[in-house]
Amino acid sequence: MAASTGAGAVAASSNESAKLPKAVGVDSQPSISVEHVPTNRSPRRFARQTQRSHDSTLVEDIPRIYWIWHLYLEPLTALGGVYHLHWVPEQYFEYMPQTSRYAPESQIICNQLAACYLFFAVIEALVLRTTTEITVWRAVLFALLLCDGGHLFAAWAEMGTHLTLSPWLWTVKDTVTMMLNIIPAVLRTAFLLGIGFRKTH
Repeated sequence: MAASTGAGAVAASSNESAKLPKAVGVDSQPSISVEHVPTNRSPRRFARQTQRSHDSTLVEDIPRIYWIWHLYLEPLTALGGVYHLHWVPEQYFEYMPQTSRYAPESQIICNQLAACYLFFAVIEALVLRTTTEITVWRAVLFALLLCDGGHLFAAWAEMGTHLTLSPWLWTVKDTVTMMLNIIPAVLRTAFLLGIGFRKTH
């Protein structure tokens, strides 16, 4: 009888001990799921992607006037420049300042400029259209703004300060040429300054 009572006490004690929590640090480490850990990318790349996920400015936030101009209108005008420079340079020079003349022996320069215009068209129509990063837009438009400065300087150097600053003296073709230099520069400057973008908080 005493033996059975002792056995019952031992069994009850073992059951109670089973219900007690295990000591901290002894076989009590929680299992950790690694499904969310980005094992296929470097920490630096993961940090960049995490930072971009918190960037409040996205390509979708670009005001319509910017992407209409840079994805459609300017690539078409650039391709028009390629055609005129390579195949009918005489017509191209009709839209240059009144003091400039086409020289057939300098056709190689026209061909090189046509290649640059083709490059502009491809960069705008393809690269800007396929990227999802606003930083790519900023970098490309900054580079194009530098080119705009070169175009404006070339026009000023040919026309002179007085004619450049006297739009009422421009011919129709002068006006077309100057507007194709001024409008892109203004749009790109406005883009880089963030004009037209929605304010985020």
